Amino acid sequence: MLKRLATVAISGAFLIGTVAGVAPATLAAPESGVEAPVDVATPVEAPVAAPAPSITSATATLDSVAVAWTWGDEATAPEGVTGVVVRVSPGDHEVEVESTAVAATVTELDPATDYTIELLSSFDGILGDPSEPFEVSTLSEVDTGSDVVDAASSKPMATSGDVTSLIVTLKSEVAPAAQAEAATDDLALIGVDVEETKELGATNVRVDLTEGVSDADAAVLIADIEDDPTVESVMVNERVFRTAFPTDPPDDTYWANDSLWGLYGTYGIGIASDKSTMNSVWATGQGSGTVVAVLDTGSTAHPDLDANYVAGYDFVDNGTSNCRSGISDSDGDYINTSTYGALGWDNNPLDPGDWTTVTSPSCGSASNSSWHGTHVAGTVAAVGNNSIGVIGVAPQAKIQPVRVLSYDGGYTSDIVAGITWASGGTVSGVPANATPADVINLSLGGVGSCT
Repeated sequence: MLKRLATVAISGAFLIGTVAGVAPATLAAPESGVEAPVDVATPVEAPVAAPAPSITSATATLDSVAVAWTWGDEATAPEGVTGVVVRVSPGDHEVEVESTAVAATVTELDPATDYTIELLSSFDGILGDPSEPFEVSTLSEVDTGSDVVDAASSKPMATSGDVTSLIVTLKSEVAPAAQAEAATDDLALIGVDVEETKELGATNVRVDLTEGVSDADAAVLIADIEDDPTVESVMVNERVFRTAFPTDPPDDTYWANDSLWGLYGTYGIGIASDKSTMNSVWATGQGSGTVVAVLDTGSTAHPDLDANYVAGYDFVDNGTSNCRSGISDSDGDYINTSTYGALGWDNNPLDPGDWTTVTSPSCGSASNSSWHGTHVAGTVAAVGNNSIGVIGVAPQAKIQPVRVLSYDGGYTSDIVAGITWASGGTVSGVPANATPADVINLSLGGVGSCT
């Protein structure tokens, strides 16, 4: 048992106080005119107490508890901390691990018992103040006729990683969020749980995890959840990004000087081999009466597009920023919510710009705004024969801007919700689409494993 020491000054000496089972020092009976000697151990001054780690989860089995913790905003233990003590009571069970550890298991506990867990920072055996207590109960025994079965004892500990949420597709549209919560109530890994669920429309539900897990652990969770009879399928909620345009041949925007290569030829959309053939295509139809939903970075006010817009929606959920230094919000609407709408899902699909300031594998190179959604909308349905700008492949069609990408890209879950809403489906908390799309365009992509 480790000891917590305290020192008290008495008449120039030190008295070692009684803490955690340490016997008190004794004072000899004084003789007349003689100061009593103090029988004490050499005092030990503890370092300045560092805060204890914070318990994030505790998972009980029949006779053990697996405890996980963090150091708050710090990635590692404070300087000088040499270990972490996990104390479980009643019973004075203790385990000490190195300061680099973030989890530990306390064993030899009694079944069906309520326990209190505390964590303490250790300075070479001297303990700091305890953490806030955490209550947990061990499991009850299940009698199978011959053996005692511990339902949780075979679970492995989750490995930290980048997968923070899943998309669960249910077989029934009845209360999908409640079904998803039931299907994910007992995950196959220790140290991770469900933090929140969000309906995405139809039978799709986003399931956010309390901790990011590795790709391998995500596969374990997916396989386990898909065993539930109410579940159709499960996938990782991937982040995707706008697809890049080729820079050669020229990408300026005037039909008159043969620059609209995006409509025909080698780099075109494939409906005409050259400029004259494209004219023949327009002669047969220009998209009148058709609504095309463009799921992209959003819309901008533009004289070549304004007449062809119908009401859209913003499905970019807010989260933690990766691609702009010093910014905490991943939804670019933060720059002016009066103009671009509230953070998170809202009915304003205006594009606030997707410039980035961070160069990384996921963000690419720092860059100016692409206005990608406007570019795609113009390719689809820019107004024709108005003597300005460009002409779209279907200049009489209507564009429904559905914002699903920000400067940090966009999550599959938001795109699923955008597709559902654009096609006329119901998304919880979102008004019905008055002009459901006949065609949905997604010029975006990401990197991930195929399933």
